[in-house]
Amino acid sequence: MIQLNQGVKQKIIVIFLILLTSLVGTGCDVNSMLSMSQGNFKVYNNGEVISSISYKDMEVTDTKAEEKIAKVGTYNQLLSILYSMNYIWNPSRKAGGQDDIVSSSDEAGFDKGYSETNTQVSGVDEADIIKTDGNYIYYLYDGELYIFDISQELPDLVSRTKVSDDNRALYNMYISGDILVLCGSKYEVFNNRLDSSKSYADYDFDSEYPRHSFTVYAVYDLSNRKSPNLKRLVEIEGNEISSRLIGDNLYFVTNKSLYPVFDSKVNDYEILPMYRDTASSKAAKIIQPADIWYFPGSQEAQYLLMGTLDITKDEVVVPQAYLGSGEDIYMNTNSLYISKEIDQPRSQQDVSTSEAVEFFLSTEIYRFAIDGRDIKFVGNAKVDGSLINQYSMDEYNGILRVATGTYTDGNGVTTIDVNTMKPIASISGLAVGERIYSVRFIGDVGYMVTYRNVDPLFVFDLSNPAKPLKTGELKIPGFSQYLHPIGTQYLVGFGRNTEEKFDIDEDGEKVSTGEVTDLGFKLSLFDVSDLYNPKEVFVKNYSEGSYSPADHYPHSIMVDAKNNIFAFPIIIEDDRYDNRKTGTVVKIDPSSGLTTLADVKGYTYEIFDARFCYGNDKLYFLADGSITVYSYPECEFIDSTFFY
Repeated sequence: MIQLNQGVKQKIIVIFLILLTSLVGTGCDVNSMLSMSQGNFKVYNNGEVISSISYKDMEVTDTKAEEKIAKVGTYNQLLSILYSMNYIWNPSRKAGGQDDIVSSSDEAGFDKGYSETNTQVSGVDEADIIKTDGNYIYYLYDGELYIFDISQELPDLVSRTKVSDDNRALYNMYISGDILVLCGSKYEVFNNRLDSSKSYADYDFDSEYPRHSFTVYAVYDLSNRKSPNLKRLVEIEGNEISSRLIGDNLYFVTNKSLYPVFDSKVNDYEILPMYRDTASSKAAKIIQPADIWYFPGSQEAQYLLMGTLDITKDEVVVPQAYLGSGEDIYMNTNSLYISKEIDQPRSQQDVSTSEAVEFFLSTEIYRFAIDGRDIKFVGNAKVDGSLINQYSMDEYNGILRVATGTYTDGNGVTTIDVNTMKPIASISGLAVGERIYSVRFIGDVGYMVTYRNVDPLFVFDLSNPAKPLKTGELKIPGFSQYLHPIGTQYLVGFGRNTEEKFDIDEDGEKVSTGEVTDLGFKLSLFDVSDLYNPKEVFVKNYSEGSYSPADHYPHSIMVDAKNNIFAFPIIIEDDRYDNRKTGTVVKIDPSSGLTTLADVKGYTYEIFDARFCYGNDKLYFLADGSITVYSYPECEFIDSTFFY
């Protein structure tokens, strides 16, 4: 292939742009000039945009949800929808327009002899930087995939494969047998140039050509662990919201943002989502308007893309596209839920007036039924307030439970019928002026932690969805940002230890100043066997300044449910360098409390990339290019070595 220097490249680009501008100015058809490897990009003038679109013009495809979803249909209909969202700018437009589900509490039930990623729902895997299958450890570190053989006394580095580069970053993974899937992202530039042979890296990101973000799933064959073989790349436009693996099916959800169009021309690559699956072609493909779904009334000028990848086969992935967006997902073996915060006026009729409108926060939740590779929209529900993360949602016995809160109106839980997606009942107004820090649902019981100066742990009896009850409340210093069940009678809280500040008033009484001091990381064991009287039975406060990703990123916690052992990275400072700790292993026994089995000493700059895992009767701690080995479950030190 002929190599051109940078100066020649720039001249070619300038000449091409001048030619294109002259053609457009004379009204010539430039479709032929917009030819790219994936097909012709079309150009539309804003004058073609029709002023309105009625629901009856859309193709209704689901009679059960006929008032909730429809196909976009034609290009003009898509342009009209985006126009109504103010995505396409028009200078003449006036401003101000208008079955039983597996519970999250279920343990794996079968001790495989090695650790698995700490997930919300049993049987639904979540991506992380480390995985093990009992014979090997797979670890993503600094853009490379490391595979260690742990079948022997000490781990042996089998292979080291560079998987990320300047164009692509892979930072999470799934493992299933001899198939490894790496998850990540890349950027690509699509523009109206004739020569599409060059990569986006040849062009200036600050030019008029916008970058397009793609979520990447790279499928590797691990039949030979010494030489992982990249079999396939699946690239979905947009930033990944999240993904899940059930059996051999990987489910993904991405969000493609649209940049406002102020030009008189609109190109396909600006308003239509793209994808690529090398199982069929290396060329990117465009999802056409006839295949895009639309929620009438939605004002989200974005795309929600979702689909399923069978990681063991070469069946081509074609994502579903919806005009909309999402933030958090909850998924079990039958359902996928996607949540999205929205601001809404309290009085709809006030929108068209010039008076100030008071807005409040609410959350839209969409449910999709899962059947193998099939994903089908079922319905949506709206609840007041916002969610903190995926743990705010949980489905049990045909009921979706959602924990939401607002600073002004307080916090609570709503129950929703999953078949109709209609709210059944709710509890609201709890802890006004406080925010939710953690939520966990276990069977028909819910737990919520809110915080401002002290930590109320609320307990909810949700056995009757029509009459949810707040049964118990416990106020203690500090707060828990993640709750993990031990059976059905105990909870472990990962969070912060705090101390409320007080002043003495003129009567000699203590008065809160409204301020608190953060004293470091904290582990709590709660006895929740009595729904009306939760208790903090044991607590371990770490030193001031200690911190850990475990309090807000559950994947960083290794959980051994059989032995009630928890291991997680943590920074514990010490005046002596050789006493500084970067990881800890804790056994939590409801009868005897919290016992530290081992502390990893050392220094790490990348605590969020540190992980524990166990297998072959050994415990492994990987951080900063080193691997430390302990016996397991005794946790006696064996060896430590660098692999990077």
